[in-house]
Amino acid sequence: MSTGRKTWTVSGYMRPEWDQRAVDGEWEPTGSSVPAVVVSDDHGTVWEVTAADGRITSLTITPPPGERLDQRALSHVPVAHLRDVALTYLADVERAWEQGMAVADALREADRARGEVAPPGGDFDVAEFAEAWHDTPASEVIDRGRKRIFRRQVLADRYGVTPEKVDIWIKQARAAGLIPPVAGQRRGRRSQTTDDK
Repeated sequence: MSTGRKTWTVSGYMRPEWDQRAVDGEWEPTGSSVPAVVVSDDHGTVWEVTAADGRITSLTITPPPGERLDQRALSHVPVAHLRDVALTYLADVERAWEQGMAVADALREADRARGEVAPPGGDFDVAEFAEAWHDTPASEVIDRGRKRIFRRQVLADRYGVTPEKVDIWIKQARAAGLIPPVAGQRRGRRSQTTDDK
């Protein structure tokens, strides 16, 4: 019997590295490999991620069977969520390596530990989100003062969802009275009378 709770599966393997030959431009294996994390969602999309130093170093997307990868699908890639899942998985692998496990055993151990994860925003709690909204500045300056990002984007990155999803959550939190209405926001439309003209 299904509980209705959606989960994504996570596993990993050692992916061979390839390099392009300078002479003829052909690709050939380098002889080394890197751990790759494979994340599959409940719709059949598969993301293969490599990550290092807190960031994604490569991302391969395979759409569900029969579907194509288009601009709309690309605009909904949960990059922050995939990065966090991959880095957590890779930290498990690294810990196992440090304990002396063989590579294959370390990957199997990480598979057991991380076999399933919640999808981005899967554990949404409107009260928790409202608290995060209040704790997040309206905007902040990043990149040594060259760029300003707004609360909406910060929250989208934190939760691994799109800014549009954050808009929906803000609306839900406002409806629950947990976030104040926008200053100057009208409550419904007024009918125009002859006095208004």
